[in-house]
Amino acid sequence: MTQQKFILNAEEMNVETFPTKLLADFLRYDQNLPGTKIVCKEGDCGACTVIVGEYENNIIKYRTITSCITSIQNIDKQHVITIEGINLENELNLIQEKFGDNNASQCGYCTPGFIMSLAGYLLTVEKIDLDSALTSLDGNICRCTGYASIIRATEGLVSKLLELQINQSKLGEDRISFLISNKIISSDIETGLDKLKSINSEPVDRSDIKNYFKLLPVETVNPIIVAGGTDLNVQIPEKLANMDPLFIRSQNLSFINDKPDSIEIGLGTSFSDLINSDIISENMPKLAQYMRLIASTQIRNQATLGGNIVNASPIADMVIYLLPYNPLITLINQDGEREILLKELYLDYKKLDKKDGEILYSLSISKDKFDKDSLYNFEKVSKRTILDIASVNSAIYLKLNDMTITDIGLSVGGVAPIPKFMKNTCNYLMNKEINLSLIKSALDVFNDEIAPISDIRGSKEYKRLLARNLFFSHFIELVPVIQFEELIA
Repeated sequence: MTQQKFILNAEEMNVETFPTKLLADFLRYDQNLPGTKIVCKEGDCGACTVIVGEYENNIIKYRTITSCITSIQNIDKQHVITIEGINLENELNLIQEKFGDNNASQCGYCTPGFIMSLAGYLLTVEKIDLDSALTSLDGNICRCTGYASIIRATEGLVSKLLELQINQSKLGEDRISFLISNKIISSDIETGLDKLKSINSEPVDRSDIKNYFKLLPVETVNPIIVAGGTDLNVQIPEKLANMDPLFIRSQNLSFINDKPDSIEIGLGTSFSDLINSDIISENMPKLAQYMRLIASTQIRNQATLGGNIVNASPIADMVIYLLPYNPLITLINQDGEREILLKELYLDYKKLDKKDGEILYSLSISKDKFDKDSLYNFEKVSKRTILDIASVNSAIYLKLNDMTITDIGLSVGGVAPIPKFMKNTCNYLMNKEINLSLIKSALDVFNDEIAPISDIRGSKEYKRLLARNLFFSHFIELVPVIQFEELIA
């Protein structure tokens, strides 16, 4: 049992409970706030969406999360907002009004999640427009309406907000005041924010994070580690509930440093932090576009880069995305730290080159990978576009000098027991002039290097075909001067 201190809507909470208790269960059964629905309990449907705010260095930042896979420890000293917290006293708020006007709710079970996703969007996005508003709903599923009415409701909401000049309000307290004055959220949110400032009044010393891990007691040398918890709370929720895991989110392993020769990313960095980073967007300008194929807004707000790496799934999207850059991983434990290439971390299915007590600390990519001659592409095939596991995914990094390949990295997921870095294929292509004949001949090496198996996501023959097509699609996308009609005939 541990003590959790946070703000729930407008009330300060001091709760003694198990740190692994799920936030949705706490809201519904301990606090009698049934507007937060539990449907899938895997973070897939969005019915349990709540808004969570953090206040640090005089800045308030809100995000939407799926409360059904969020441990209560991970909202310590934060502001949790539920559907009850944005309701107005005797009338619908503007979001609810637009849903009603457009018949965007039938059974109603998913509706609070949609409302919360849009409310969270309005609290977190600087420039409001229809495309990004609809994207904010990518983690919400409705099984009744067919979505057309929800799209119309969102269109009506955005149109009204632009008429009210929402984009003239700045993020933070100014945006909150705008939303309150225009009857979009309750004034309880302002009250809750004032209380959040109070419980976060003492500065947090994060100057020596590494020592935190090096000085852990001996009995915690091999703890279960929870960062965002988006996988563990799905895969082993019952087991986790009876354990005392090490929660590392509060240790602020979320950082992105622009170093002279490299970009360093803390492995507690969330997917959304990567999207929103100026450093990342400058060096990986298409990341935000590719990220629309990975998870959903709520999951991207929770899931961490380190969690995706250490999970060791053969189709881990961010691992496949990063492998072509040949990044370096730093691991730390009580004995110090060591570095290893990401492509060498994976030994076999779910087996890592990771010593007792080691924790993934950071990932570094050389800035040479981001120069003007560099090309990059990411592809993913899944049964549905949003919030789905890949059948096969693939990424390529390519550098050309007068059509000669001077550097290359290629990864494929879903074709081996591990996220596969295609070493032999890269070696075959290196220092050769890129043309149709070379790509066709490289396919033999490529096929020898993969060994897909049949599973729920497709037969081995299907996956081999997908891998072949994604291999070709990289070059079609990046080297359009080559005539590829023969390849795809």
